[in-house]
Amino acid sequence: MLLDTYNELFLWIGNGANDAEKKAAMQMASEYIKNSPDGRGPDTPVIIVKQGFEPRLFTANFIAWDPEKAKVRRRRAGRRSPALHRG
Repeated sequence: MLLDTYNELFLWIGNGANDAEKKAAMQMASEYIKNSPDGRGPDTPVIIVKQGFEPRLFTANFIAWDPEKAKVRRRRAGRRSPALHRG
């Protein structure tokens, strides 16, 4: 999923995504910025968000986001991972 907040793009990656899908998602985000009619440049940040580790900066864009459900997903993931990183 791609979320455009104008100042940055969030690229949400689900746990089931394979390497080819992750690479294709990054290419899609780059093309999206490149073809954007609003004049944004290639330096627009693309923030990778991993399923189960969604940071508040991302979830704040969703009125109905339920942080309790996110906690359950995090526990089920059973591993620690960085919440986000710049692509």
